[in-house]
Amino acid sequence: MDNSNTNGTVLLVDDEPVILDVGTMMLKKLGYNVLRAINGKEASRIFNDNKDAICIVILDINMPDENGVDTCMRLKEIDANVCVLHTSGLGGGYGNDILYCGCDRILPKPFRIGELSQYLKELLENMDM
Repeated sequence: MDNSNTNGTVLLVDDEPVILDVGTMMLKKLGYNVLRAINGKEASRIFNDNKDAICIVILDINMPDENGVDTCMRLKEIDANVCVLHTSGLGGGYGNDILYCGCDRILPKPFRIGELSQYLKELLENMDM
């Protein structure tokens, strides 16, 4: 479960506090620093202030104030190279057309630490190319 980038910072965005808490614990166990946002607007502000430190944004697709697709596009306006991993509990009902926003991959919820580690490792390896 070790990732090669253990000093990276991840921005975790989800409107459910329990997901933020569990996700934060998983990411810290994997060696990442974690910044958290409860909605898309907060995520955009945090990303803008910390874009040089953030290696990946983990972003819920379904949030009440602004969906993850719109937030992803806003983050891409701030930094076109930002790596975004969408998460969703919709069980695949979103289809691959959700990728049009520029996200790099979709991780279905609920996920385990091993799955999260593998997704992050693959995304980070592709960024280094």
